[in-house]
Amino acid sequence: MTTALTAISPSPHPNTETLGRQITELRGYIYAATYRLLVLIREFDEQDGWHQHGLCSCAHWLNFIAASA
Repeated sequence: MTTALTAISPSPHPNTETLGRQITELRGYIYAATYRLLVLIREFDEQDGWHQHGLCSCAHWLNFIAASA
């Protein structure tokens, strides 16, 4: 399986054009992953997934999981 990080293989001495393409491609992966993360958080919040953990809100749940990571 190819992942975002393995798809962009760094060369020993890339030129600036190559670096620019790699940065742009990786930025696209980051934006896509951020969008997917936000969609999942919205769905989790709409389904009150955080409530089953005894927390007060989705924001509280996000803070809790960030602190425990």
